[in-house]
Amino acid sequence: MSLLYFLAGVLLRPFLGLFARLQAIGLENIPGDQGFVIVSNHVGWVDPLWIGLALWPRAVSPMAKKELFAAWPLRFILAQLGAFPVTRGAAAPSEIRRPLEILQNRGVVLVFPGGTREAQLSGVKRGAATIAVTAGVPVLPIYFDGPGHVRLRDIFRRRTASVLIGHPIPTAGSGEKGREHRKQAVLDTVKLIEDRLKQLGTASEAASAP
Repeated sequence: MSLLYFLAGVLLRPFLGLFARLQAIGLENIPGDQGFVIVSNHVGWVDPLWIGLALWPRAVSPMAKKELFAAWPLRFILAQLGAFPVTRGAAAPSEIRRPLEILQNRGVVLVFPGGTREAQLSGVKRGAATIAVTAGVPVLPIYFDGPGHVRLRDIFRRRTASVLIGHPIPTAGSGEKGREHRKQAVLDTVKLIEDRLKQLGTASEAASAP
């Protein structure tokens, strides 16, 4: 964990707490001393911060679109926070190396498999499953229900930022069983990710219903 990441965690909690109250449910489902891939819905630029705070002090490395790394100051900050760039639509093989290195060192990688900033999942892409299967690490499904942005009016409303953590999805890894076995393992993991996120979304809606 970099010094900037540590300081960000210390400072962000009281700052974001002005706008919403963090509610983390299912912390007991977080895997222990091993790397894992987080998959979550994506509602705005601030939800990675809420997810990171929910898992604090565990460092979380989010996958971010490559365009955000174009300007030097933002590139430096994102790198210090553990983020790494990826090409939207189809990540290059070289872009997969970084998350694999993080996972091999028992780190945590955050991926938004829907690939959108919409609360509703439009379909799960294979990137998260491919990374998890290749590394042989579990996938941790998370559903975020809360503000996707920071707005001054939320100070008076003080909404709830709910981070609902599901049971981890195990992966067997690609191993020595060949390309077809790996491909099927990725497809199976994609289906499980999609099902778990939908289940968490339904549970979150039921919990917030009047």
